[in-house]
Amino acid sequence: MLDRIRAWLGPAPQAGDSEATSGSELDAELEVRLKMIARAQAKISLRLDEITELVGANHRAVLERLTAPTQAPTETLDEVLDALDRLDDARRSLGADQAAVADGLAGISLRLERFIAARGLRRHADTGAPPQGQRFRIVGTEDDPALADGVVTRVVRSAATRGDELIREGEVIVNRRAP
Repeated sequence: MLDRIRAWLGPAPQAGDSEATSGSELDAELEVRLKMIARAQAKISLRLDEITELVGANHRAVLERLTAPTQAPTETLDEVLDALDRLDDARRSLGADQAAVADGLAGISLRLERFIAARGLRRHADTGAPPQGQRFRIVGTEDDPALADGVVTRVVRSAATRGDELIREGEVIVNRRAP
């Protein structure tokens, strides 16, 4: 914007210029330049008034956008959800003698869960119940006589929702007892 104003005003007269030697010519040139600056300021002021009016008319929409939950890119959320899945796998594989490590992993999981919750997401990774057909795709079976047929034995990939909207489909392995 400043460059446009400078271009509009043109080059300033130099001290050695023959046309800028007399005091009255300098005063006249200065008066012309001051009028040009005053017109430029008036134009800028009008434009600012237009912008203020536009923002004022749409202030609710602007405020909603500013206060809405931050939306992280889908790739980032997928990485966080995948990390949570790996943490769950690691905790399940630990023995009783590694309870301190399991507690540390649980703390990391909790922080990541809060991160995705702050973005309006809910992670679904429950085992021991039948999979919800809309959220999970069955990718394999296992035989565990202690569990009922059709219940989730392991979550391969957790599902994620935002309200009622499915953001990420989960993948599970379910129990199938041998006949």
